[in-house]
Amino acid sequence: MTGEGALDGQTLSGKAAAGVALAARAAGVPAIAVCGQRKLTPGQLAGIGITQAYALTDLRPDLRACIEEAADILQTTTTRIAKEWL
Repeated sequence: MTGEGALDGQTLSGKAAAGVALAARAAGVPAIAVCGQRKLTPGQLAGIGITQAYALTDLRPDLRACIEEAADILQTTTTRIAKEWL
C-alpha cells in the first residue's frame, strides 16, 4: 500500500508511489494506492503497477472538504479497502 497527495503525471516520472508499486509488482503482490486526487487513468496506473487507487475526492469532490474532513474520509476509505482486500 502506498499513497500521495495526487496520482498524476509526476507519479509517472518516478514519485514514491510509482517506486513502491514497481517493487510490489516485482515481488508479485498487488499495489494499492490512497491519494487525495487521482488524475491518471486505470491504464496509466496499471502501467506503473498500481492495481487499485482510492482517491479521497471520489467521496468528497470538493478538495477543501477533503482537507478539512481528511480523517473521516480516510476512515471510510480504509474500511472500504479492508472489505475489498481482506
